[in-house]
Amino acid sequence: MGDGGFATPACFRPFLARFPERVAAVAAAVAGAPPGGVVFHCGLGRDRTGIIALVLLRLMGASPEEIAADHGLSEPRVRAMYAAQGRPYDSREIEEYTAALGTTVHALARSTAAWLKPQEYLRVGGTGDAELAVLRGRLGA
Repeated sequence: MGDGGFATPACFRPFLARFPERVAAVAAAVAGAPPGGVVFHCGLGRDRTGIIALVLLRLMGASPEEIAADHGLSEPRVRAMYAAQGRPYDSREIEEYTAALGTTVHALARSTAAWLKPQEYLRVGGTGDAELAVLRGRLGA
């Protein structure tokens, strides 16, 4: 993936295809966490965090449009974090990358969410029916 690609949902499907066991392991950690809230995060909160959020939201029954809108909430926060650190934000690279693909960040998130069948996907990663039931209960799905 070229410059800007890892900062977009363009990386979501390739990651999901390559690492179902990793995603299932995170889902298992959420399912098995003690009572209370569960926080998951990656370096910036938009790539790996976005993948896990997409899977869990889809499992809860969120629509692809709702998931894409939720993903969009990360951008201003990432921009603010970069500014607070005095680092340049990569929005130009992201815009150029998605434009070259003929799409947008929103459309990429929406299409990945529409493509994902979360229960089937998590089963491929090793999640059993009992664990899926616990996870769905934990998420209120």
